[in-house]
Amino acid sequence: MAIKITLEECLKLLDVSARELSRRCGVHRDTIGKYRHNTARIVDLNILEAFAVALDVRLKDLLSDSALDLSPHGQTRRPGVHLPLPDGTVCPTPADQMSVHDLEQWLSMWYAALE
Repeated sequence: MAIKITLEECLKLLDVSARELSRRCGVHRDTIGKYRHNTARIVDLNILEAFAVALDVRLKDLLSDSALDLSPHGQTRRPGVHLPLPDGTVCPTPADQMSVHDLEQWLSMWYAALE
């Protein structure tokens, strides 16, 4: 299952240039180009979060999974998945709505539980 970065589509939809995005978030235009054209070898979640903040979109708006294509009404076919926590409960925030910080906290809980 391939995950695609949809930065190019977001920029077109919002009528924002790569130059303007670079100015807003401080990321070099060459790096933005790699994310726009899905040629980035390593995806940095901090950069994706900077794009999301600069464009006033959610992180999930910058990512696409072919298994979660949008329906004609703009709703995903599956509801948000709640990630499990080490204590057996589930995270209250669906995974597709988590910020990078939320995801890092979730991972930290699991790493601490494994120690």
